[in-house]
Amino acid sequence: MVFFQFLELRHKVELHNLTGRVVECPLDEMNRPRASVEPQLRIPPSEAEIEELFAGWREELVTCRKFGPAARNYAVARLAADVGLRINEARMLDPDDVRWELGRFGKLNVRHGKGSRRRGPKPRLVPLINGADRNLRWFIEDVWGHFDADRTRPGAPLFPSERKNRDGSCSRATADIFRRSLADAAAQHLPTWAGKLTPHVLRHFCASQLYLVGMTLFAIQELLGHTWTGTTAPVCRQARRAGRHLRRARMRSRGTAAARAGAGAGPGASGGLASHRGGPAARRRPASSHRQVTPMTCVHCGKPLPEGSRRDRAYCDNKCRGLGSYYRRKAGVPPPPRWQHPALTSDNPALRSAAAHAKQLGETNGWSPSLVRCAMDGLTVVLGECPPGKPVKLTEVRARIPRHASSLRVAEVLTDLELLEDDSVLAVRSWIENRTAELPAGFASDVRAWLLVLLDGDSRAKPRSHTCVYVYFGGVRPLLENWETTRGHLRGVTVTDVTAALSPLRGWQRRNAIAALRSLFRFAKKRGLIFANPTARLKTEDIQRNLLPMTNAEVLAVQRVAVTPAQRLIVALAAVHAARATAIRRLTLDDLDLPNRRITIAGHGQRLGELTHQALLAWLDQRRTTWPKTPNRHVLINAKTALGTGPVSPEYLKRHLLHQGVYLERIRGDRVLHEALTVGADPLHLALVFNLSHTTASCYAAIAQNLLDDQTGVHRGAVGRESGRS
Repeated sequence: MVFFQFLELRHKVELHNLTGRVVECPLDEMNRPRASVEPQLRIPPSEAEIEELFAGWREELVTCRKFGPAARNYAVARLAADVGLRINEARMLDPDDVRWELGRFGKLNVRHGKGSRRRGPKPRLVPLINGADRNLRWFIEDVWGHFDADRTRPGAPLFPSERKNRDGSCSRATADIFRRSLADAAAQHLPTWAGKLTPHVLRHFCASQLYLVGMTLFAIQELLGHTWTGTTAPVCRQARRAGRHLRRARMRSRGTAAARAGAGAGPGASGGLASHRGGPAARRRPASSHRQVTPMTCVHCGKPLPEGSRRDRAYCDNKCRGLGSYYRRKAGVPPPPRWQHPALTSDNPALRSAAAHAKQLGETNGWSPSLVRCAMDGLTVVLGECPPGKPVKLTEVRARIPRHASSLRVAEVLTDLELLEDDSVLAVRSWIENRTAELPAGFASDVRAWLLVLLDGDSRAKPRSHTCVYVYFGGVRPLLENWETTRGHLRGVTVTDVTAALSPLRGWQRRNAIAALRSLFRFAKKRGLIFANPTARLKTEDIQRNLLPMTNAEVLAVQRVAVTPAQRLIVALAAVHAARATAIRRLTLDDLDLPNRRITIAGHGQRLGELTHQALLAWLDQRRTTWPKTPNRHVLINAKTALGTGPVSPEYLKRHLLHQGVYLERIRGDRVLHEALTVGADPLHLALVFNLSHTTASCYAAIAQNLLDDQTGVHRGAVGRESGRS
């Protein structure tokens, strides 16, 4: 819905010039989301006007009475125009929130970001682009010293006020100060925007300029801290104002005239804009519409409600709502019944029971009212024409439900009612078919059969993981493509060919390639596809594992990145308990025993450390505040998994740590190595404490013993040199 509105408001003229058609939203009022008003185009100031404002403001700083407060207000307004910070987000910044070491220009750790739907603060990292780094450096180096503030005091404000707290420290500047200073500057240096320029308009200006220079809508959404893309799309408006409203009005009048011409010409008319497929007149024809739209009127005054109003709307505005409530109470009339989804009173028993179950699931799992209605819309489409008791295929659910409905929620309802038939194909099977089709014809069928056996297993082999399938195919694919010119089938590959193909490979790449080739040719020999196995005498080489303790710089880098409660908990589990990524994702609330300070990770009970205990309390408090009604028993959840019962995906950990330069396996290995160096290179102790296999524990013990021997040798050498001098 937001996308079509965005096209209408922004690109209607351009699309008409390219295609000759007038763009209109194809969603009728029955399928549109809840919205009481039509979107309005709010155009921020142009870039020239903003530069004029700040140029005059800079000149004013030279002659102002108090340089410190005036320069502080200028810096905050400039941040709002450059990176789109909200006023409350800027005033809550501390000097430690400026991370110059992150990224090319540095980043701001916005800890008090605005959260949607009363979810509490939403932290994010904001890059200092558009010259915001120079502006902030100037303020910190030249302006911050004008305030009597102690930078070393915990919680010292980045933008302090002249007023003092009870302990004598500087207090934070209030939001009203920044709003009044911006209003005064606009009245003096930009009179055309006097009384209209607010800090939020500067935020809109930032989003509009970033969109004009090519930044994607999703990148702007992340920069501004929006939860939904629908909040960001109306903000990205062009700053050009001259002639836009006139051109839209002219195109709207042309579209209306064309629609009248198409309607008046009769069914056989082929000319005019509305005669094209998908034009406005074609969509208004009852024969082509999906459902009949019942006109709605205001309950109080009887005025027709605007097109696109939500389905449960009863009044045209707040005035009619208040008057209707007043006269209803005065006459003693009970309030009208609340709107219910048509699926709850449907004649189809299967649809009616499914809608009731969706409502019950929403109340149990904490679904929003909008999500429940969207799920009922999807159930209406899927079960509306289906005979009672007949199961619905999952592929049909994914193909038929509307875009605004969630296929996962609809499938969950149908699964509980035993009305879903899962006929979908795993993504890895489709991947195998697509990738093997790109191989040479002589190798394709054999490699496809080999990968399917790896995936499903057979009578004498267990199924392998999806990751193993991906790694094995990635190891043999370049070798098969090289053999295409000289060999047409696997039976033509010789020992010389295998040795020549493996000769340029080193390290883990060579080891993985050897393992994949041995598995492939062993499968071919077992199935009678080849006469001799060219990899029979091929052995994998052991790779010496080198691991050093983390340096102080690496530890500080992890501390700077881990700022949110979720990130701190993940790092604590890896740094204290040496937990793997999979064990962290699958950790449930039943594995925690906070009163007794115990935790069970991957079936292995451990004592809960103080660092992990504090991180758990902070995360569980945020989890309880953000998703109070979630049925998910996993410790780590997000907005998607909070609606179900599954764990977070591996991408969740990558997005929080790996994409910011923190390797979880590096932290885990450092913890095990630190234990080995502290208590001695005892593999049995490591295996018992961290639930490691004997082979892995022996490897860590050998690495620790080598490090201890090196330190002993250096110490003995130093003692020998001292004795020789004496």
